Amino acid sequence: MLWADVAVGCKMRSLFALWLLAGIALTTQAFAAAEETALWKTVGNWGVYIDRTMRYQCFTSILYEDYTFFRIGFEQPGSPEALYVSLGNPNWESLEEGKDYDLLLQINDDARWRSPARAIKIGTVPALVVVTSQADFVEQLMRKHSLQVWFNNQRILNLSLQGSSAALREMLACQTEVDNYLGSRQAAPKDPFSGAAAPESKKDPFAY
Repeated sequence: MLWADVAVGCKMRSLFALWLLAGIALTTQAFAAAEETALWKTVGNWGVYIDRTMRYQCFTSILYEDYTFFRIGFEQPGSPEALYVSLGNPNWESLEEGKDYDLLLQINDDARWRSPARAIKIGTVPALVVVTSQADFVEQLMRKHSLQVWFNNQRILNLSLQGSSAALREMLACQTEVDNYLGSRQAAPKDPFSGAAAPESKKDPFAY
């Protein structure tokens, strides 16, 4: 499987405001319920989260003005794939959950990459997810400015990657911190009393 600018100033401020307002309507759907995810940090217009349903893997996501969301994160430990990308929009009601769709991803004006995607629901929002083992996709997203998505020879999305570099760096930092924490928890003995010798009982409690 292959992996394939929003303007600044006033528009960026309005986009951030949209994030806050749309949170009531969409955040629990597009980015999963509060009990399933935990906010790690906000980086510009992007959010970095920890997904409890995927064995504490980190992801970053952004919501655009047309309510399209873009999410990229680490796959679960033990998965043959390293990363996943998810794209969704409440208007994509014709997506059939579980069905495969052939997408083409294009970063900037580079060659398009064939990226088979599977339809899923994130909360109640229809979405497509692509999984890959090509970790260099992250590097490309950090260096480039736009991501275009094509389906049936039509461009269906042209997404700005403004701020993605800092967000993806923070996602990597999040995963490192989480892995270190989970590793230390696993290394600690589960029974703090194991191996501790029982004190000798004295026949005469008054003897020194």
